[in-house]
Amino acid sequence: MQVFRKKYLAAYPITEAVTLAVLTAIICYPNMFLRIDMTESMEILFQECEGGHDYDKLCDRNQRWHMIGSLAIATIIRTLLVVISFGCKVPAGIFVPSMAVGAAFGRMVGIFVQHIHESFPNSAFFNACEPDGPCITPGTYAFLGAAAALSGIMHISISVVVIMFEITGALTYILPTMVPLPLLPLSKFAVYITNPRRRSSSASRKPSQSASATAASQTA
Repeated sequence: MQVFRKKYLAAYPITEAVTLAVLTAIICYPNMFLRIDMTESMEILFQECEGGHDYDKLCDRNQRWHMIGSLAIATIIRTLLVVISFGCKVPAGIFVPSMAVGAAFGRMVGIFVQHIHESFPNSAFFNACEPDGPCITPGTYAFLGAAAALSGIMHISISVVVIMFEITGALTYILPTMVPLPLLPLSKFAVYITNPRRRSSSASRKPSQSASATAASQTA
């Protein structure tokens, strides 16, 4: 995308920014989670249903599959828009959009798991759930999804725990946040192992680096 932007759009920064703004407004308005501000959307997705918080029937059981579909569409569209708009001639960042993408995906997974728990309450997966209290809290899934997306896109791990704690102020979420973050370096390592192109490029890089170091030492 950056190569295309430098090659064809570098001379038209205003046209690019206006076109992106118009297309973003047209595409995002029909979706209830895309038409509002990203920070407001994350605040809504982080909330739990037990406290009486509800946004456009987000906690309504009859609208559960509709919410899953809306969150899935919001995740896909926001991911594509972040990829397209990042690097344009507008002062913007990747920090909040990455968290918004993760929060939408996490809330979608949380609602789906909550539906499974209510459909199969006696399943072995939910043996640790207390019968009188809530077992699945979709807001926690949204929180963890935002932290995982932020860590994966920004390539940070431990500092994400501090950042998410400063945003929410919830001490109870520190331990669940630390669980998925160590898995991200393992996933990168797995991609490296299973991708022969990366292994060959890194292997070809090492002889050139050693040769340049030898030449530099001989010159000195």
